[in-house]
Amino acid sequence: MEDPKKSATPLPFLKSFVVLLTVFVEAMFNSMLYPFVAYMVADFFYWLDRDDKETDSIVSFYAGLVASCFSLAQFLSSPIWGRVSDKIGRRPVLLIGMIGNVATAPLFGLAPNYTWAIIFRSISGLVNGNTGVAKAYATEITDDTNSAKLFSYLGFSWGIGVMLGPILGGGLSRISDKIPSIFSPDGFWGDYPYFLPMLTSSFISLIGFIIGYFVLTETNRKVKVLKSPWLLTKNSNFLTCTTIYAVSGLSFLSFQEVFPFWCRALKANGGLGWDSEGDIGLIQSSGGISVIIFQLFIVPAASNVYGILSVLKTAWIICVPVFIIIPNIYELDGVALWLTVVPLYVTFAAIQTCVLTAIGIGVNNSVDSDLLGTANGFAQSAVSLLRFIGPAMAGSIFGWSLNNDLGYPLNSHLIFTLVALFGLLCIGLLYTLDDSINKRKQLSSVLLPLIDKDKPS
Repeated sequence: MEDPKKSATPLPFLKSFVVLLTVFVEAMFNSMLYPFVAYMVADFFYWLDRDDKETDSIVSFYAGLVASCFSLAQFLSSPIWGRVSDKIGRRPVLLIGMIGNVATAPLFGLAPNYTWAIIFRSISGLVNGNTGVAKAYATEITDDTNSAKLFSYLGFSWGIGVMLGPILGGGLSRISDKIPSIFSPDGFWGDYPYFLPMLTSSFISLIGFIIGYFVLTETNRKVKVLKSPWLLTKNSNFLTCTTIYAVSGLSFLSFQEVFPFWCRALKANGGLGWDSEGDIGLIQSSGGISVIIFQLFIVPAASNVYGILSVLKTAWIICVPVFIIIPNIYELDGVALWLTVVPLYVTFAAIQTCVLTAIGIGVNNSVDSDLLGTANGFAQSAVSLLRFIGPAMAGSIFGWSLNNDLGYPLNSHLIFTLVALFGLLCIGLLYTLDDSINKRKQLSSVLLPLIDKDKPS
């Protein structure tokens, strides 16, 4: 808890804005394809029969691979980018990531077949190591009085990106079917129905790059000697926080990945039988209000009063039942279905942003400032690995569960039960942490002169 008599240092506005925009773009880019990736893969595999029961299984598996290859690439590149940022600075790494998204996002929308979709999505992950570096940068431009606020804003930006991504992905994909008078289905827009949402992502990244180029200043240029990254292997709090971070990411992304597949799956397979990616995008974006309330108000206040450890425990205890309830509502229809699925998804969205914000603070609070970039790189790598495993695992398990002709819990409930078990694992790990993660470690003396408290910029 902070001293209530100590006034909070104003956040450096423009620098904070660029960091928030960086996180927002990655979240939006990650979630944008969820409403349409199954339809994209179905278009690539146009010879499959939509009414064949096995089609849902095949599409779910290959769509999961498309969604997850970005995270596999980030698993490989994040430790490198984190260490590079400790050596040459945060600014160039952040700028490289943003310009990388500018170049690679449209290419994914132009993918002519499944193989090229995998290649372009993977390249995007390799050049983009921004989330971990952005968190290190956020720590270095704040102090004890305002760091919780900026990290809450980071979670808010991620949540808004996750909310807006499906809206843009579902709304802008197949635009020629929706506005044929402007976007002719007989030309470019008919041939590349998923290009427009990716172009939008690229444009937003370009704005971030331009602002960042003129606004971002370096925060660690005076660090002469770097500590060995192997010191992190002896830090039990860091290892536990990273494990919780990774398993949480696995659970949340697996749920996000399989949710639209479940919505699209036939009623006979335990799904909702929806044919519109727009409805799926609307449901996935329904958590926006709860994200805003939680990230701007509840998470900072609760963290200051109770500490991030208590926040994490409470959040996961609430989230586990949501995972268990969701697959049981497939028999509902009409208003009853919407009145059930929306509150459940709103709760999930709020808890997801709450957990990822709090555990992100925990990772940074568990290490010395000299290793912030490296620590965040490894943490992001661990998350990325399980985010790679998550969609592929979720897609294949869900696809298998639709066709195995087995009863509960090996039917369509299976993947939802597994993510609930991952949540229970996180709860258990949280009880092994000590209270020191509630407070950040003091910044190294070589970094303090770089925090300009008099100029919010």
